[in-house]
Amino acid sequence: MVMLFNQLLDMPHLSGGWIMLANEKCSPTGINKHFVCVEFLGSFISAHETWDQHFTCCIYIFVQCILIEMDHLRVVMMGQPGSVEVQKFPHALISIYLVLAFTPFITFLIVNVAAEKEHRLKDTMTMMGLYDSAFWLSWGLLYAALVTTMSILMSIIATYTALFPNSDFIVIFLLIFLYGISSIFFSFMLTPLFKKPKFASTVGSMLTVVFGCLSLFTVLMKDFPQPLVWVLCLLSPSAFSIGIAQVTNLAVFTTLANGPHPLYAPLLMLVLDSTCLFISNDLPYSCILCAGEFGMRRSLVYFMKPSYWSKRSKRYVEVSSVYETEVNGAPGVDESVEPVSPEFRGKEAIRINNIRKVYKEKDSIVEALRGLTFDIYEGQITALLGHSGAGKSTLMNILCGICPPTDGHASIYGSPVAEIAEGAEMRQLVGICPQFNIIFDVLTVEEHLRIFAAIKGILPSDIDNEVSKVLKDLDLEKIMDAQAKNLSGGQKRKLSVGIAILGDPKILLLDEPTAGMDPCSRHQVWSLLKSRRAGRVTVLSTHYMDEADILADRKAVISQGQLKCVGSSLYLKTKCGVGYHLRMSIGERCEVDGVTSLVKHHVLKAQLSRQQEAELTFTLPFESMDTFSGLFSELDCRPDLGIINYGVSMTTLEDVFLRLEAEAEVDQEQVEDEGDASSLDDTDQRLLTFSDSKPEAVQGHALWRQQFSTVAWLHMLNMQRERKAFIKCRSTLRISGLVPSAYWCGQAAVDIPFYYLILTTMTSILFSFHTANLISSKTKDKVERNPEEGINEDEDVQMEKARVKEALTCQCCEEKPVVVVSNLRKQYKCPREGISLKKRRTVATKNVSFCVRKGEVLGLLGPNGAGKSTIMHMLSGDTVPTAGQILSGSMGRVAAQLFSGYCPQVSPLWPRITLEEHLEIYAAIKGLRGQDVPGIITRVVNALELKGHLHKQAKNLSAGIKRKLCFALSMLGNPQIVLLDEPSTGMDPKSKQRMWRAIRAAFKNRQRGAILTTHYMEEAEAVCDRVAIMVSGQLRCIGSIQHLKGKYGRGYSLEVKLREELTGLQQVALLHKEIRRIFPHAARQESFATLMVYKIPMEDVKSLAKSFSQLESAKQAFNFEEYNFSQSTLEQVFMEFAKEQENEEEEVGSLSTTFQWQRLRQDGPVPVNHTDSIVHQL
Repeated sequence: MVMLFNQLLDMPHLSGGWIMLANEKCSPTGINKHFVCVEFLGSFISAHETWDQHFTCCIYIFVQCILIEMDHLRVVMMGQPGSVEVQKFPHALISIYLVLAFTPFITFLIVNVAAEKEHRLKDTMTMMGLYDSAFWLSWGLLYAALVTTMSILMSIIATYTALFPNSDFIVIFLLIFLYGISSIFFSFMLTPLFKKPKFASTVGSMLTVVFGCLSLFTVLMKDFPQPLVWVLCLLSPSAFSIGIAQVTNLAVFTTLANGPHPLYAPLLMLVLDSTCLFISNDLPYSCILCAGEFGMRRSLVYFMKPSYWSKRSKRYVEVSSVYETEVNGAPGVDESVEPVSPEFRGKEAIRINNIRKVYKEKDSIVEALRGLTFDIYEGQITALLGHSGAGKSTLMNILCGICPPTDGHASIYGSPVAEIAEGAEMRQLVGICPQFNIIFDVLTVEEHLRIFAAIKGILPSDIDNEVSKVLKDLDLEKIMDAQAKNLSGGQKRKLSVGIAILGDPKILLLDEPTAGMDPCSRHQVWSLLKSRRAGRVTVLSTHYMDEADILADRKAVISQGQLKCVGSSLYLKTKCGVGYHLRMSIGERCEVDGVTSLVKHHVLKAQLSRQQEAELTFTLPFESMDTFSGLFSELDCRPDLGIINYGVSMTTLEDVFLRLEAEAEVDQEQVEDEGDASSLDDTDQRLLTFSDSKPEAVQGHALWRQQFSTVAWLHMLNMQRERKAFIKCRSTLRISGLVPSAYWCGQAAVDIPFYYLILTTMTSILFSFHTANLISSKTKDKVERNPEEGINEDEDVQMEKARVKEALTCQCCEEKPVVVVSNLRKQYKCPREGISLKKRRTVATKNVSFCVRKGEVLGLLGPNGAGKSTIMHMLSGDTVPTAGQILSGSMGRVAAQLFSGYCPQVSPLWPRITLEEHLEIYAAIKGLRGQDVPGIITRVVNALELKGHLHKQAKNLSAGIKRKLCFALSMLGNPQIVLLDEPSTGMDPKSKQRMWRAIRAAFKNRQRGAILTTHYMEEAEAVCDRVAIMVSGQLRCIGSIQHLKGKYGRGYSLEVKLREELTGLQQVALLHKEIRRIFPHAARQESFATLMVYKIPMEDVKSLAKSFSQLESAKQAFNFEEYNFSQSTLEQVFMEFAKEQENEEEEVGSLSTTFQWQRLRQDGPVPVNHTDSIVHQL
């Protein structure tokens, strides 16, 4: 007899004996055995990432419970019952299965909430004014709505189907709803206790299952004590499971008191559980006491302090009133700190007093900050400079209120930072842009700004205007509807800066705000910060020395947690710089020894710092400035020296930083050695590569076997966890010489046995396994000829094309360049627009031609969209050109790729493989013999200072070490061509200098060449022999640095620092008149009490000798302290071409027509009514 299971249990004549449940499909011969054969359907839920998917999972699992109704059961009387009621075991399974149905819900909730904590979004939003209650309420309401919908659907399915046919809808709904609400609060309670979302979700799921299984004791054991039932119901999964078990045990629902255990018990306890968990989450003590790495632990009674409730916003209006009793007008006596101008005394907005920060690690104590003491002033932009780990970000976190100092204190307008952080003033007073991006992937740019405007307390009526203003200021209008996940790295940083300036805060704290931006975007941010400088306090940290030089009024250099120097650019350069740099663009008949002798004749301590094929660079000390005019006069009168043109520029902040970082001795040794015999470069070269010629390598079948075994081993290690990393590395491996057949065979050697094992295992348990089709792609090597030629090209570009044609026809291999690019063109098809039937075509590169000589590093520069990345992709073989040729010496394009090295912009590393294993893998791929590999690795590690990181996994390496490793991988095997895409991204200046020295050493006077792309102009100046600038897909100019400066530079800059006793209006006016006499078209960019900055056009500098002579005379006559007269930088030349591309894009309508180019204030004269100027009209 086949009966429904719930009817079976209520049969009175069966209540006294054992019941054997046998599946109707089982053999009748097995009925005399004591067993339970219950067949029900199971399911597996994969981890989905969206809430609607896990909602579907819960409903799906719930529906499976209906299938547990035992339609194929037959009943056989057995012996007397024991202490365990086996007949209720299926009912217990139903309740446990429903508990399991909620585990995906809990998992996704914990992961989503904990992810915001891991990404530090919650801490940042809290600093901007977000209340903890609002944060938890937003998540609670979202998931409460989901729980309500889910409870209604599950209750309908349970009540009106065969699962619980005689139960009450309200009771089922209350059970599911109350359990869902308690699960929300339970998840909230767990999130502050763990750092990693995955671990937190695993613990939450396990606790849910364990707590739910505890209810089995009440179902399976007869006469289970009622008090223990109430105790178990304190755990919401147990209460829910007990309630479901009671529902399934009732034939007809009458009252809540029916059954062995009253049904009202789990319902009441679920209400109590939800209330207790709500209270524990409503009080933010869990977050305070369990503050993570980036949170500040508050006092237990922080809400009882007056600072938490008082409103002090009015006391920030008048700055001078806060300090009028503290300022005595006496300048500082510390030689490492430049005294501020008189107009800034009394405007100390942020005071940092003897701050120390100590972190405790496993076996050591790390002192991040060591007694920092200095002031930051209103009306100035202050830059924090330092190497990675110097303490810049730690100081920014202390000022933001993220973490407290170990000793000392910091105050903002007279109030301690800790009190401001606990109160409501932080969101109105301070704008914060942390080092990480504070964005949500699914929100658009405009939605981000609106949400953070509301968090900061901006009135709803003002939000529209404020958002529109920020979008316009940062040129984000054309991407305002784009989701954050689709933005580039630079656009995400601009969005983070926009969030910081919302509400026009009085203090801006910006931690590397322009990291990852292209030069055009950086200049837009600089213009914005410059325009907001007056009456505000701006503090930024940066690795870009040019950014600090141009943007910041005052720089604070921090090294190893200590303050090294504070002052203006002129003060730092004069105090800690190496002097002036004299660059000469030379011709083929130039005699270097003769020029060096002439320079040293006039400037005894001059040093030849760099020698290239078309350029010489000398270092001239400050103390010899009075002899510069004589040197320049003789250079002007000696055309026989073969000097095409020359220019001077003052020492850079990069030099200052390195000297303060105790690198001056190493750099001086490098300068002397390069000037004489280049011994240091040769030493680095011997370390970097073990032989000048191509090393003896494995070839033929031996190379194939070596590559096959390496790929198989690597794929086996990373088969499960690092699939994405392996795909990312595939292009780099191919360029390094990996044979495609070895790659795919190595993959198959691991995949086929592994999949076969899974297939046979799962087949044995009556499951099927379907394998996916393997997809491979072929790259066409066919390259069409391009009949078009460029029009209106620069004469240097035309000469380069002539050299390319000559190289293509040259028969002598020794004279051929290492890379020849001829008329390279790439055209992409774009989606149809409107009703057009034809696809629009976009030309990324237009007839680009250039060549790279042996021993040369060619820099490829250009704004975003200029075609640099497309060129690099075509050179690496990732993209096929539409037309044109890419050749290497006597080899073709395909063959050239097998002898190339590639350092891509995104580090192609396997996270769980050590640095040493990376070197071994690439050495094997490139065919190096096994016995040679240890020696090669030793030399590479010593050259790039990687010895201390050999056994670290890649995921534990810093960004700078990862870039060094990528460069080392590209140089293994002595390749003929090396492609370097942003090689020094993420490095501090010290690491950059080491990397640049290694690059120069690797290619100087060698039989190989390199192509380097960068957004960092100082990197191009330090590394590249020639520079090519691309604009709108075309090669706009090409030549040496000095050649481009002389041809396209806009002039010189002049900085004059006055003595304090000579800052009266009359003296300043007379000095200004004298400067205008020397340089008639000079435009004053900035003027403070002790500093005047001018822009000098090229037509006013007829002769450097005459200009320096006149400036020296003015210095003697007016007794000013010092001056700096420098040629325009490569950055300024680059910006001129970037502006050209912007104008072209605006004309064709590809950008918003409302965008206007905004130059920095130093690019034009200062308005006469400018408030920062001490002289309004002269």
